[in-house]
Amino acid sequence: MTEVQRLKKIIENHIPSTTNPTPKPLTFAEKLTQNTRTQPTPTGTPHPLPVPPNRAINMFKQENILMRTKQEGEKPFQKDNAERIACKVIKAFKSLNVRVNGEEIEIKSVTRYELGNIRFYTKDRAQARWLLENRHRWTHLADPLFITSQALFPVLIHSVPTQFDIADKSLVKEFCQENDIPIESLKKLKWVGDPCSEEKAHGSLIAYLSDKEIANDIIRGHLAYKRSHLQTVSFQPGPIQCFNCLKIGDIA
Repeated sequence: MTEVQRLKKIIENHIPSTTNPTPKPLTFAEKLTQNTRTQPTPTGTPHPLPVPPNRAINMFKQENILMRTKQEGEKPFQKDNAERIACKVIKAFKSLNVRVNGEEIEIKSVTRYELGNIRFYTKDRAQARWLLENRHRWTHLADPLFITSQALFPVLIHSVPTQFDIADKSLVKEFCQENDIPIESLKKLKWVGDPCSEEKAHGSLIAYLSDKEIANDIIRGHLAYKRSHLQTVSFQPGPIQCFNCLKIGDIA
């Protein structure tokens, strides 16, 4: 080996290679266990303004409610357009001097469906909630055919003795007095299923109240029947109207 070749070999051994070595292929098990996901690198500068929470965003969204009408008989607002319906509803609010959070209720838009159901778009969620919970006060003023039932708030009561006769008004009155419930706010009592005919000692009872605050207080607390503790929870009813055939009470 000449002197030139010897120096060339020494230089090549000391200079790092610029080519990357061929990676070793992964086995099938390594491919399954290896986490190949990488976080994307942020590009650009961050936004100078913070993103508001969903609660703040929803404050500026128009809320809406769907008012259902009776499936049989003549429908309300049959010959009225959306503008005329909104004017009649606002006139009904003014006759009742309705204010929500110190403001008059605004009807932004109206949609009337083929079956007669009407959707109202309001300024915010508080106004939409008032329309729904107090519908029995204003619907008939907007149109005599627009008659709706009073909003009721159900509470599910567990472990109620089946000896409690819900048809006996005196027993129901004693039950309300024992739990400091105004008798006029309790509109209806209904058993879940038929525990009496099945000869069960206890069953679950649904109490329908007209006062939302009283219903929430009962859900957060408990009830008693002849000093027996009764657990209460919020009752979640099923869908009122079928999504396929649009029949009331059908859940198919």
